Amino acid sequence: MRGSITALLAVQLSLVACGAPSSRAADDDDDDVSPDSSTLTPDGPQTTADGPGMQVAEDCSSYPFLAETLYAERVGFGRHATGGDWNLPYHVTTLASTGTGSLRAALESPKKYWIVFDVNGLINLGEDSIHVLSNKTIDGRGRDITIDGQLKLDPGTKNIIFTDLKLQDPSGFETSAGDMIGIRGHGNDDPELYDSRDMWFHHLELARGGDGQLDNRGATFITLSWSHLHSHAKSMLHTNDTDNLPSRGNRTTYHHNFFDQTTRRGPQFHWGKADFFNNYHYRWYEYGAAGQKESQFLSEANVYEARPGEYCFDCTDPNSPTGDSDFEVSKVALTPMWDSDPGFVKSVGDVARQGAILEQRMPEVVFDRADFYPAVIEPADDALIEVLKTKTGPRRTYCQ
Repeated sequence: MRGSITALLAVQLSLVACGAPSSRAADDDDDDVSPDSSTLTPDGPQTTADGPGMQVAEDCSSYPFLAETLYAERVGFGRHATGGDWNLPYHVTTLASTGTGSLRAALESPKKYWIVFDVNGLINLGEDSIHVLSNKTIDGRGRDITIDGQLKLDPGTKNIIFTDLKLQDPSGFETSAGDMIGIRGHGNDDPELYDSRDMWFHHLELARGGDGQLDNRGATFITLSWSHLHSHAKSMLHTNDTDNLPSRGNRTTYHHNFFDQTTRRGPQFHWGKADFFNNYHYRWYEYGAAGQKESQFLSEANVYEARPGEYCFDCTDPNSPTGDSDFEVSKVALTPMWDSDPGFVKSVGDVARQGAILEQRMPEVVFDRADFYPAVIEPADDALIEVLKTKTGPRRTYCQ
């Protein structure tokens, strides 16, 4: 399982193409994703993905790093995202919020940029959010990049990859306003009819923002993977679309993420299908994960570790700008309800620690992952915890 860390990366030649996302018909013949890729321990060039075709290792002598090595790590509902065109690189040469060589200039361009960085440091967007256009990759592998502000993915945004970045919004934290990554779109029961789709958020650090860290209202085919989420109250709300209509076509995968003392909404998922596996939920304040409003929430091989004890006399929530404090320690790890109508929740192979409560509801209704894509699930144990505590978030030492 984790012995793959020291092997070379193997990917199919078909991954070289950087075109539009492929069809989502049955995945039995889906050739662009390794069935073993969900067990990757992403340490840059040391990761592996097994499949037929040429063996390709990361070329650490050149920059940008290869698209193939990144694509080999795609898993889940968002695995068809290809982002920008690796043959059309955009080099961020300034930490300024605007102007030539800025991140904003690349993301708000109609061109299919593969965005990389010739600088390290903090990009402060101020109060002027970036409106990200379709077909973009932000590739922060091997760099130390923090984005202070909000990224908006408006209705109609497609084919997005954000990898190896830190995002924060301290000014938003003080007012609990605005989403660090805010996704909007239009959709209904059929995921193929959504105008916002195919998004992969990978190796991110999301911390201390406004309302949501990554909120979704109306997009589908999304994966959040290998990310570290902390210092935040309302982590993720995935709910009605932009027109406030039920988004039953939402398909989202969350795998290998470290939810580190967030307050709630890790995630709060409504209507669609959510695949939540190999995550570590550590010491939340109100609740861990929730599948509500008719959603089908599959929770498999996660570790849910509640705060110790039953009562707390001096336990102010550090994620609350108003200093909220609850006398009773919440043990609610996984729930089909909280402040909304219930959904359908299935727990398979999850581990509950410190009295964490895992509540199922009509698990027989929840979808079967194998009907959509392959994934190799690791056991929920101390080895998984150690990997998630040390390997999630940006890989600043990639190729070093």
